[in-house]
Formats: sequence, C-alpha cells, structure tokens
Amino acid sequence: KSFWQDIYTYQEETNMPYVTSLERIAKEEGIRDGVLANIDVVLEVKFGEAGLQLLPEIRAIDSVDTLQMILQTLRTANALDEIRQLYTP
Repeated sequence: KSFWQDIYTYQEETNMPYVTSLERIAKEEGIRDGVLANIDVVLEVKFGEAGLQLLPEIRAIDSVDTLQMILQTLRTANALDEIRQLYTP
C-alpha cells in the first residue's frame, strides 16, 4: 500500500498542467512585448533619435530569440550597424 501511495504522490508532483495553444501564443506575445519595450529604452538611451529609427525594423522581427539576442548585444554595442547585422542577411 505504501508503494502505491509513493507512486501516486510522484505522479501528482510531476504532472504538468496542460497549456493550450492560445495560452502559449499569449505568453510568447507577452515576452516579445517585454523584450521590445526594453530594446526601445536601450536604443533611446544609448543612441538617441538614431537608435529609435531602428525600431520599425526591429518590431517586424517575430523571433523572441532574435529579439533577446539584440537586447543582449545592445549592452556592448558601440554602433547601430552591430545591431543591424544581427537581423539582416
């Protein structure tokens, strides 16, 4: 009986809640919006008006991974071309 109780407890602890596709998309959109807001601030603070002119191009990027890479690169970038190279072929 103790063995089966341990099995039941383990299953309950490791049970992952189901996340619908809509919830997953909403979460991704929220993350994207947050990263874009941070990029906006850093571009303005670091590069002024010239940095803000990149925003339309950056907002067109759907990949959260690419946006996060842009945000990380902004920390050390000295020129806007360093940022542009991350998302242009």
